[in-house]
Amino acid sequence: NLIVLMLQCYILLFCPASIYQHSYAERETVVAFITVSDKDAGSNGVTKCTIVGSAPFKLKSNYKNDYSLVVDGPLDRENISVYNVTIKATDEGNPPLSSIHVLTVQVADVNDNAPKFTEPVINVYVKENSPVGSIISKIKALDPDLENNANIYYKLQETSQGNVLTSSLINVNSETGEITSLQSFDYEKLKTFQFKVQATDSGVPPLINVIHFKYMKYCRFSCF
Repeated sequence: NLIVLMLQCYILLFCPASIYQHSYAERETVVAFITVSDKDAGSNGVTKCTIVGSAPFKLKSNYKNDYSLVVDGPLDRENISVYNVTIKATDEGNPPLSSIHVLTVQVADVNDNAPKFTEPVINVYVKENSPVGSIISKIKALDPDLENNANIYYKLQETSQGNVLTSSLINVNSETGEITSLQSFDYEKLKTFQFKVQATDSGVPPLINVIHFKYMKYCRFSCF
């Protein structure tokens, strides 16, 4: 009698090499489609696909040897921007054969961080009769997002103390954050006042943070 033995030959795993996924993706969001191919017969051709190691993703079986890689946890680009997801396909042959593919998932940036100032409140001292255009202070905000989401511009929030508008006293450079005087300050007329400057990023929607200049004091002779 002639006995024909089907030998287990190979197993192939088809999936993309690299993909992008937004950090706001909810659980069960499909990241990639994966297909496993094994041309052996019987149990030698029955395959199972798994993720090796820990990652905020999981595999869902679609039909036979087709799978979806879906989000299974929170994604935060500022903490982890790239995941190398190791996917392993194994058949039920004896001995079992397997194939491994590393899928690179790059987390795309979203505008989820507002600009942050190094300190929430600043006290400023200005010498009396300083020339118009003198730099009083300079502010800087930081944004851990990328590109336009991290592009910051500054703006003076209009307030008043008595009948005096802050916009008549100072100017804020929208790009550099430099605060300059628009008039020569007179200690006898106005000794102190408060104002706020907001930092806004260029994301969609834009996010805003505000710094408070709580105590701006005019010094008659020396501020120190």
